[in-house]
Amino acid sequence: MTETIKNDDYIFNYISNKSIKNIMTDEIKYFFSDKRKICMVKTDNEKIEFYGKLSDIEADLNKVPFVRTHQSYLVNCKYIKNTSYNHVELMDGAVLPVSQSKRKNIYNIFGKYRKIIEDSDY
Repeated sequence: MTETIKNDDYIFNYISNKSIKNIMTDEIKYFFSDKRKICMVKTDNEKIEFYGKLSDIEADLNKVPFVRTHQSYLVNCKYIKNTSYNHVELMDGAVLPVSQSKRKNIYNIFGKYRKIIEDSDY
């Protein structure tokens, strides 16, 4: 089983304007993709765009509680308020889509995340 680490212990690196930049994953609400472009939405609602693949980001963040809710969305579990059949609601009221193929995985990952939060001083 892969060990889950705290969001504030992990740094995400990305390339923007030909330089490597980094951000604490705790500051990222979600990523969404549009073709080859990724948009990272931060907790202050700043949007940062860079080129890449959402699947590569998902693989890079495999030890941090992010969940793929849709082909185009990767969401930080820390900011999910509620999950439902066809969407997730974030703490700030944003509503993001859930695809049928990702539904079961969302319940599994988010459920495990909630249990970790309840069982620790996360």
